[in-house]
Amino acid sequence: MSQHINLLPIVRRTAALSARRTALMLALWLLAWLGMGLWGQREIAETRQAAAHSTRQLHQQQALLKALQKQRGDNDATTDIAAQITALAPRTRVAHDVLARLKSGELGSLQGYDGHLTTLAGITQPGVWLAMIHISHAGRALRVEGRALQKEQVLRYAQAVNSAMQTYEAQFAQIEIAPLLPAPDANPGSAPVFSFKLY
Repeated sequence: MSQHINLLPIVRRTAALSARRTALMLALWLLAWLGMGLWGQREIAETRQAAAHSTRQLHQQQALLKALQKQRGDNDATTDIAAQITALAPRTRVAHDVLARLKSGELGSLQGYDGHLTTLAGITQPGVWLAMIHISHAGRALRVEGRALQKEQVLRYAQAVNSAMQTYEAQFAQIEIAPLLPAPDANPGSAPVFSFKLY
């Protein structure tokens, strides 16, 4: 029988997974996980800071926009121009109505009637005296009532007034002349007196 004898030195094999290697690999693995966790935490913190910064900028921009709108006099309810026009329409109609009434003379004259009255005061006609003067339609309508000793004096007075009032576009179109009845105790030989209306 033969026998083999190994004369080479015996090399002891170390186990592929020794306790020391396992502990070292576990420690490296934990360090890697710890590093990734710290890196993730840092990324989250930076993202939160960026979000907070963006939020602050947004609030600043909104505050600036509100300040500009307030400075311009805008507000949320009146930003629509059509709504503003609709809201102003009644005021515009009232203003147009007042202006039309002023132009027609229904509300009188903005300049007054001192020119008319001064012109009338400057017209003298012997035997004619005035009892009432009425000016209307922005000075374009004139009504005069009075007394006269003779009818012809009233006609001459009306002609003089029409001539003087052309600058104011006020003219008489009608004349009414009527004799006044004498008072019961009046002298029967006294001259008759006429009442007149010019308009």
